[in-house]
Amino acid sequence: MNYREEFNNLGEEGKKLPSGYFVTKKTAICISAFFICVIIGVATMFFLLPSPFQTCEEVVTDCTPELPEEPVLPTSEPREDFDERLPGIGLYPENYDITLTIYLDEEDGEDRFTFVGSETIYLRCDKESDVIKMNSRFLNVNVDSGNVVVTESDTGKEIGVHKAYLDELHELFVIELSSTLQVDQTYNVELKEFGAAIGNADFDQYGMYYQSYDIYGQTRWMCNTKFTPNYAREVFPSFDEPHFRSTFDLTLIHRDKRWALSNMPVKETTTLNDGWMTTSFDTTPNMVTYLLVLVLADFPKISTITKNGYELNVWAREDHLYAANYSLYAGSETLTYFEELLEMPYGLPKMDFVAVPDYAAGATEFWEIGRASCRERV
Repeated sequence: MNYREEFNNLGEEGKKLPSGYFVTKKTAICISAFFICVIIGVATMFFLLPSPFQTCEEVVTDCTPELPEEPVLPTSEPREDFDERLPGIGLYPENYDITLTIYLDEEDGEDRFTFVGSETIYLRCDKESDVIKMNSRFLNVNVDSGNVVVTESDTGKEIGVHKAYLDELHELFVIELSSTLQVDQTYNVELKEFGAAIGNADFDQYGMYYQSYDIYGQTRWMCNTKFTPNYAREVFPSFDEPHFRSTFDLTLIHRDKRWALSNMPVKETTTLNDGWMTTSFDTTPNMVTYLLVLVLADFPKISTITKNGYELNVWAREDHLYAANYSLYAGSETLTYFEELLEMPYGLPKMDFVAVPDYAAGATEFWEIGRASCRERV
């Protein structure tokens, strides 16, 4: 070792310093304080955290929040059971005599796209009853005194009406009587005024609905019906279920710029004032309500007589009538073919095909009643 190295190992007094690491007093105090804080923190964590030997049940029991009290449900009045069918009260319709006035034009003002009607239903009573229930949906029926009348068919004796009202929930029109209808008797139920809005084909193509079509720069209006399966109740109060069958006498009051078409041939037309007319039709065969149909339009037609002598017509708007020739030919040939195949005559006086501009069902065939409706593009 040289003298320089020896000098570096001497202290202030020339003494030799021991080897190793040295810290100042201040640094030692800081290190000691740090370790003390760590020890305190660890101890605090062990004190606050749950013991690993504590069971889950004890923790859940301590932390379960109090549940709110169960609300008290409101009580409702008991409701009579209803299976969406007319109750079996022993009344059966034998005939409907219906008159409808239909408003489609601007001249009709606030009445436009509405209809009003009246009807007489001829009922047979097979079971004593003091109430009459029939189907009605979306109809406004005038139930004021004198507008709902029930009489005996044979004698004309009036049966007192205690109360008449609409049960909208169950789609019923109910007539409560002051006396009981007797078995094997027939009765007339007269409703002098009812009506409703006509549906718009853009949104509603059931019951009775209207639509327009453009031709030669003009907008023209028409209306038609679709009662399948249970929409007749939207046009007239009725026993609108398929096991009820009856005949129908229909009269339409409409503007004379349109013709009226229904199941049977026209029986009579009458000219009224201010461009109105009535069209009455022959009585239909015995049938269900959903087979009744009506059309108000200004379409032209082409016609033929089938091999077995039945009138067959195809109705279409004027600018589409050229396309109806095939329907006329095919309809005539098909009707004759099935008559001969089944060895059964068609049996009704006419058959009509009507090409409706907008028809939701695509097509509806009413072979039993001599009319079919179809969409133009079917």
